[in-house]
Amino acid sequence: MSCRNRDYSPTMSMRSVVPPVVTPMWLYNRLNTGASTNENLVVLDTQWMPFTGGKSFYKAGHIPGALFFDLDHGVTKTREIPRNLPDPTIFENYVCSLGVSEDTHVVVYDHNDGDKITTASAARTWWLLRLHGHGKVSVLDGGFQQWLTEGLPLEKGENEKDQKKSAVGNFKVKLNTSLVKTHEEMRQIVSEKQAQIIDTRRPEHFTGQQAEPCEPIRRAIEDSKFPLPSKHDIIAGHMDGAINISFLKLTKPNSSHFIDRQKLSKLFEEVGVDLAKPLVTTCYIGHTACSLALAAAILGNFDTAVYYGSWTEWGQKTAKHNSNI
Repeated sequence: MSCRNRDYSPTMSMRSVVPPVVTPMWLYNRLNTGASTNENLVVLDTQWMPFTGGKSFYKAGHIPGALFFDLDHGVTKTREIPRNLPDPTIFENYVCSLGVSEDTHVVVYDHNDGDKITTASAARTWWLLRLHGHGKVSVLDGGFQQWLTEGLPLEKGENEKDQKKSAVGNFKVKLNTSLVKTHEEMRQIVSEKQAQIIDTRRPEHFTGQQAEPCEPIRRAIEDSKFPLPSKHDIIAGHMDGAINISFLKLTKPNSSHFIDRQKLSKLFEEVGVDLAKPLVTTCYIGHTACSLALAAAILGNFDTAVYYGSWTEWGQKTAKHNSNI
């Protein structure tokens, strides 16, 4: 499904008017001093999990007053793009139902998936909101794990009363086309070297030494009507000219807390990435690529685009057409 066929507004600037990340204590203070009401603050628990959707994490414990955000809401999944973009009308209505208006500062966070500690779900939500025209969004640095580590309170259950009480917002979708790339656009970028491409997959998958597992596709699609691709359906390797920065390097060990700015900057410099030049991020299913876009924003580049089809789409289409790109 090409986002270019949708009736969206033209590309606009998306310089953030709020910091890309905030600390747990900053959020706690806002929630407990009345500042959240004054500045129209909405907190979203964005944990995404296959099959369960992540709401089980939310029910087990969440930041007081936070509402659950379903990353699969309005999304039509396909075999080539299991982490597809949501339908714009459905997305607009859904975000409005969570009380988000044009002036709302949205803070998003996620949980840990066992030993898989990443910022991916929160970063994906951060990117989606900005993609659809809402620039006032921040990610909780360290996520729910850091919130608990700092001894801050939590509440359990569905929080349905608070969700029903939340006023319907006036959020309107205005797609920022500069923040997303399609397969056709990526082919042109690769062939004409129009931008730096950063692939956030693990090194062994980036180099092709280890084939990408099909399990993430099955988990993302969650639908038996799509036949799973085999290892012959997805080529191994990476796009010509792509640079590898694994998403695992962006955060501190066993944490979803970003490494400090100096180390983050060095991470880009060591592989020759110029943050002042156009960037496009990609991964396997369009999830962890958003974490890299968030990292770039922390360092001042708010214009990083995400190839939402990522290697799941690219690898299948390249194998199908037996093309070098």
